[in-house]
Amino acid sequence: MEPEGALEAIKEAKETGLIRYIGITTHKQPTIIKALERFDFNTIMFPLNFVLRRHCCKENDYEPLLRISEERDLGTTAIKVFAKGPWKTKRRKYQT
Repeated sequence: MEPEGALEAIKEAKETGLIRYIGITTHKQPTIIKALERFDFNTIMFPLNFVLRRHCCKENDYEPLLRISEERDLGTTAIKVFAKGPWKTKRRKYQT
């Protein structure tokens, strides 16, 4: 987001019609909220599922982000919606 950084190139691509929308993806809702304070993204994408909702903490509270999304009419995509549970180990048996 710095001057002459990647976002400048992305904004230029939008202005010239090369792309239509600019979005942001992260696993942490505070990151998206801070980014939205600095730039008007068109879309947001973040994990939202039963496991996250069950583990109550500030980082898993996506209600403020969903309110902002509705207020600004942002395209919103939830990822990892079918999570069965958190990874129990660092070693992952599957590549999905």
